[in-house]
Amino acid sequence: MISARALSIVWADTPHYWKWISLPDSRFEEVAELVSVCWLEIRGKIGRRMLSPSTLYKAYLVFKSTAGAYGFDHQPVEVSVGMLGGEEHTRHTVFLDAERGQNAASHIGPGPRRIGLINRRHFLGYQSSQPREINEAQYATERDDGWLEIEMGYRWSLEGWPHCSRD
Repeated sequence: MISARALSIVWADTPHYWKWISLPDSRFEEVAELVSVCWLEIRGKIGRRMLSPSTLYKAYLVFKSTAGAYGFDHQPVEVSVGMLGGEEHTRHTVFLDAERGQNAASHIGPGPRRIGLINRRHFLGYQSSQPREINEAQYATERDDGWLEIEMGYRWSLEGWPHCSRD
């Protein structure tokens, strides 16, 4: 697991956008609480030396939704996992809304875009009439500890990236 402080979060040190708080049920001393942003960009990395050869690793975003949170509902988010400097990344679309895709068939727009805190469906006043297939893997699931998690992608360590060395 990588703590929020070890991640690269755009505007993480700007109190207008993020707050650093302690939560008694977190395994880390501090967590990042999103206040308001116009786009969400989070990057993380782990040293290759910490990975075992020939092992499948999956990357998850672990988060909580607070009462009154808004902006994530029905908004597709592109996530990717890959090797720094590598050519191939696994990319797919997920939804971070805690409602688990209720009314998700009311998809707006032509495809994935960066997430914003304005619910474009209400702000722009339209919905696409094109239904999309609901894939449960695109939605967060609740863990036993009450936090939500969503799989962002997976990679084989080292041997899965033939151009990589263990350095």
